[in-house]
Amino acid sequence: MSLRAFALGLVLVLGILGVSQPLHQWWTMQREYKSLVYQIEQAQQKNEDLQTQIDRWADKSYVASQARARLGYVMRGETQYAVVDPGDDAVLPAQATPAHKDGPPRPWYLTVADTVDAAAEPIEKLNDEPLEDDPETSEEGE
Repeated sequence: MSLRAFALGLVLVLGILGVSQPLHQWWTMQREYKSLVYQIEQAQQKNEDLQTQIDRWADKSYVASQARARLGYVMRGETQYAVVDPGDDAVLPAQATPAHKDGPPRPWYLTVADTVDAAAEPIEKLNDEPLEDDPETSEEGE
């Protein structure tokens, strides 16, 4: 290899190294510039939307319509109606069946009186028989 070729190669390598750092910085700055331009456009769009909303709320008819829609307000002399969807599971009064065909069940106070009477009676027979050993819980089953 000649000295001239070595010097030319060294100059090319140094030139590439010298140019690569500024090119990298330029590329990074361009990318950051595009990002900032995009952020500015988004901020301007948001400002326009907010200004439009402020202009709408400055109109008294818009405020009145929002009060009607959101809060359910009505003007004097108006009657408000609310339509409620009963859903698919709703039973119409004409389709309803009585809970008890023989009439109403016993009143609750009679049921309570029966349970108090039953609690006052002594238990006639105690179970004195020993419990059978359960094979799963006995020591032999282990």
